[in-house]
Amino acid sequence: MRPLKVGIQLPEVEREVRWPELLDMIRAIEDLGFDSIWLGEHLLYRWPDRPPRGPWEAWTELAAIAAVTSRVEFGPLVACTNFHNPAVLAKQAATIDEISGGRFILGLGAGWNEPEFRAFGLPFDHRVDRFEEAYAIIRGLLAHRGYREQFVRRYCELHRDYFEPDLMLTRFQRILDRMQPHLGADWQRWSGSKEAYLKGVANVRRFIRERPAIVLDHFRRRFPPSDCLAN
Repeated sequence: MRPLKVGIQLPEVEREVRWPELLDMIRAIEDLGFDSIWLGEHLLYRWPDRPPRGPWEAWTELAAIAAVTSRVEFGPLVACTNFHNPAVLAKQAATIDEISGGRFILGLGAGWNEPEFRAFGLPFDHRVDRFEEAYAIIRGLLAHRGYREQFVRRYCELHRDYFEPDLMLTRFQRILDRMQPHLGADWQRWSGSKEAYLKGVANVRRFIRERPAIVLDHFRRRFPPSDCLAN
């Protein structure tokens, strides 16, 4: 069995945290031997019972984490594809991975918090369709170095290029179903009820049961025999 890895997510809007304190947290996480650092990507939170708050811009922070650490893996938990042009997001990911020496993990999601979309003038409709298209573009750009062709879809038009960091599954079942040819390495489950969590686990188990060849092929590529203990 592979050893358990433990990571820590940095605060977003729980309270106001300035860069000097964030830097202390980041260095402490690495110095204490934790395996990874995670950062949510959001633009704005609104609540009915307290003032709205906006976290720091995530990709700027991720670049800073890449520059001030040397060992830990890190990444967005998760990056919202619907906040970005997917080709630009792929370029950002590739650049941060380069700065970090290959420690960057790219987590992707469709977004859920409608007020921040509205506040920043971002479309909230067809989020899963947009995610599917963005995912294909991002993975294509990151997986095929030097490959170029015109890429025209319903929501995007671009020219291809680039490289591949790790990809993570999100919690959305429709996305899980659509992304089956490109199975991610991890499943990210956020807060919620026990019932919702158990339903999510059941969905992942169903996905594995119904598509064993896809899962086995991905596992073999992700964890080659030399990396695993023989049974």
